[in-house]
Amino acid sequence: MKEFIYDNKENITIGIISLITFVIGCLSINIVTSAIIVGILDIIVFIIPPLIAKIKGNKKHNPKVINTNKTISTKRVKMKNPKKENNKKDKVKKFKKRNRIKIFFKVLVILFLLGIVSAIIAAVMFWNYIVKNAPHFDPNELYKQESTLIYDMNGNLIKKLGTEKRENVTYEDLPEVLINAIIATEDSRFFQHNGFDLPRFLKASAQQAMGSDAGGASTLTMQLSKNAYTSKAKSIVRKFTDIYMAIFQIEKEYTKEQILEFYVNYPYLGGGSYGVEQACQTYFGKSVSDINLSEAALIAGLFQSPGAFDPLRFPEKAEARRNIVLYLMERHGYITAEQSKAAQKISIESLLS
Repeated sequence: MKEFIYDNKENITIGIISLITFVIGCLSINIVTSAIIVGILDIIVFIIPPLIAKIKGNKKHNPKVINTNKTISTKRVKMKNPKKENNKKDKVKKFKKRNRIKIFFKVLVILFLLGIVSAIIAAVMFWNYIVKNAPHFDPNELYKQESTLIYDMNGNLIKKLGTEKRENVTYEDLPEVLINAIIATEDSRFFQHNGFDLPRFLKASAQQAMGSDAGGASTLTMQLSKNAYTSKAKSIVRKFTDIYMAIFQIEKEYTKEQILEFYVNYPYLGGGSYGVEQACQTYFGKSVSDINLSEAALIAGLFQSPGAFDPLRFPEKAEARRNIVLYLMERHGYITAEQSKAAQKISIESLLS
């Protein structure tokens, strides 16, 4: 390492000066203008002078042309050694070649450093934009249109008022079978990550780059941000806004149990129902705490697309989706193969109330 620094100290010095100049320029003007200015200065200060010096040096060492019109001296002329002349020529060629390599290396170092600095500054500016424009997560905003429940003097429900049919439940109200179905289907490492699953994100990004269907890379927490605060439009800004909100707002302020409560209570799940409790009442005529494995798999399958897998309208699609959820539960070790097969044998029509 020391030898490398010693041999390339001039190039390293050029790179450091260029880097400092570029950073100062970015702070005072902008990235593109700074890159252009630094590039021009590097060419003027570090590349053109060596080239000029090289050209002048070549001119000084050019052999003089012998005037053939002059009378040849009668003095004894010392004969030149051809081998020495060839050696000198070889040395000159090697010297020129080394100079060209050094100049080329300088240009590469400058471009490389500029590329790294540009990428870092662009990333910082992009993240700053995300942070400044991200909405603030407020659980009270999730259920603005929650239905009003009217009870009689004996505590019996008379009527629901409001555009959304919804009854919120706590984490303790959720059966383990439904929690397992949602985690296995939507975010298998939900209880391990901090709101952003990097391995899953990288895998999905690589598959998308290769043109294959990578599936969703969003964690359950990111889905909550997307469904309630940002949008479902595919864009880099939206994706990184969800990442920021998941890590620095939602996961930082709330427990995993609270986040799961938000997740199951907020979404529309078909049949005019919002949240898992109302969906279970609509489809099965029972509370969410009383559902079985097959019913839990059906409800968990609705989170992806409640309209497409609505069991009242599309029982065959709903059954196919439920079976996928059961397969994922088996794959992640929540149920056995026998339990999965038994649940798949139950028809959708027999589950509906």
